[in-house]
Amino acid sequence: MSIRIQLSAVTCVYDDIEANLATIEREAEFAGESNVDLVLFGEAFLQGFESMTFNYLHDADVTLGMGSVPIAHLRNIARLYEVGLGVGFYENDHGAFYSSYLLIDKYGEILHRYRRASEGWKMPDANADYREGQDFFPFAFENVKMGVLICGDLWEDHLLEAIADLDAEVECILWPVHTDYSVVDWERGIRSEYVERASILGAHVFFINNYVQREDLAKGGAYVWHHGRELAALPPGSPGRLLFDY
Repeated sequence: MSIRIQLSAVTCVYDDIEANLATIEREAEFAGESNVDLVLFGEAFLQGFESMTFNYLHDADVTLGMGSVPIAHLRNIARLYEVGLGVGFYENDHGAFYSSYLLIDKYGEILHRYRRASEGWKMPDANADYREGQDFFPFAFENVKMGVLICGDLWEDHLLEAIADLDAEVECILWPVHTDYSVVDWERGIRSEYVERASILGAHVFFINNYVQREDLAKGGAYVWHHGRELAALPPGSPGRLLFDY
């Protein structure tokens, strides 16, 4: 079964969930009109990557539980436009904080919640309430077996054995990130490093970065890679979307 995937490397606004939800809805509406099955956003898109201060009281207000109103809103958007959604967010699970990724099906049901396993999302001196996930589970969207890695997960050698087990079970891996490389640095060499790292996976890799208006922050970009080959690309530098029939 083939599915159409939309990688939305669109503008993320820090500390403005309402604005980001509005962007997600606009992308979902476009997807619904374009026969798209699944729309993907970058890491921590819902709140914005820099929205965490690592002050516990502040971050308790920023993070979201699975039963929160914004998560319910995401589910309603998926149901309304009949498209699946993949959205990064900062999760609050009974006072423990994670950088998580949520997959919602076309009926608004939660298919999968993945928690970033690498530590690069947080300050080095963050306390024990800021945590990482430990599990790499596959899930099925429209009968396509998928997995999720967030940003630095694929760069951590100690995670590779578990990632290899996941890779063996899935057809594609979603790789939402937030990277602040300049467009020049990305094109001059960092891009090829990411392609090479992704080539260790047997699955197709769907890479999606956030776009932030400030010059020194994430500049977007989205790619589909397989065994070191680039099958589709949305260059960084401005917000946009990449559609791929898989």
